[in-house]
Amino acid sequence: MNYMEAAKYMKKQIDDLEKSVFMFEEVIKPRAEADKQILYKLRAQELKLQALITRIKSGEQPSVDEFNECVPSSFRVGK
Repeated sequence: MNYMEAAKYMKKQIDDLEKSVFMFEEVIKPRAEADKQILYKLRAQELKLQALITRIKSGEQPSVDEFNECVPSSFRVGK
């Protein structure tokens, strides 16, 4: 391999790595952070929903606000 081929090969490697770094920092990492926030919210809602179910089974009637706090909007009637 002569020096021209080596320079061309190195340039290609640098370009590929720059694309990978950009993809990670600008696309994958922000998406992972957003997904993490959604995960935390869903876990909190799940815990609240389990507590609500327990209360309903014991005969308590939850308020609309309590229900809306722990049930995702896609499952609410008459959104």
